[in-house]
Amino acid sequence: MVYTIGQFAGLHQVSKKTLRYYRDIGLLEPADIDPVNGYAFYEGEQFERMRRIQYLRRLRFSLEEIPYYWIFSPICGSITFKHVWRIFAWRDASYPASSRNFSHSKVESAMERNLLS
Repeated sequence: MVYTIGQFAGLHQVSKKTLRYYRDIGLLEPADIDPVNGYAFYEGEQFERMRRIQYLRRLRFSLEEIPYYWIFSPICGSITFKHVWRIFAWRDASYPASSRNFSHSKVESAMERNLLS
């Protein structure tokens, strides 16, 4: 099924402005853009990607960190503890301790709340 940007935004409880921003930074590309009027359309693949973005945002991943998630995990399937832990390991190695604003307990508490499978 094909959804307009407004429909897709409503289904995911985000604004159209957010979706346009995600498109501009390359985080979530629409399935198609009408060349005549510039309208964006979204499909099933974007649903899964948006769902993953929302999970990672709830774990307090920044928009700059989320693209690294795509490197460490497959695009299909569920988000697993292993995939998220790889991102935390990357973040540990990439940032000085003073700039980190997370703890590994965030992943564990998310697992307990069944946010991740």
